[in-house]
Amino acid sequence: MTDSEQSSKQVNQPESEKSTEDGLLDKKFLFRFKVLESFDRFVPYAAYVVIAYWMYLSIDSLAGKTTDVDIFNFIKIEVLSKPLPWWLSWALTIAFALWAVIEKALRKRKTKQLTERIRYLESQLDSQRTSSGLLPTGDTNPSDERR
Repeated sequence: MTDSEQSSKQVNQPESEKSTEDGLLDKKFLFRFKVLESFDRFVPYAAYVVIAYWMYLSIDSLAGKTTDVDIFNFIKIEVLSKPLPWWLSWALTIAFALWAVIEKALRKRKTKQLTERIRYLESQLDSQRTSSGLLPTGDTNPSDERR
């Protein structure tokens, strides 16, 4: 049967047959929806069972065996006993200072972007709304600072 024959058959069907087909489609849809919904509820519990099983296996593999691991002693002997290069503290200080400056600039840029969006959205809700006087970057207005 071609597509045109099927479409003409659907057009010529009595109203009662159409509603029966629609009802069957609704029931099929609801059944599939319920199956997926129950699967959606099942997945987290299945994950808990799998995690519990893995925990059991990790404990079972060590049960009855003697282990002698002292990570703090390893750090003390292998890492801290060796002298650090003199330049390492300076390099870390400079690296963290650069990180702080870059992070501050990124935060101000993101605040400016969000401020523009918030002002637009607030103007859509209330066109009479006034500003707090902060700069777009979130800094205090220079005219408001104490001298």
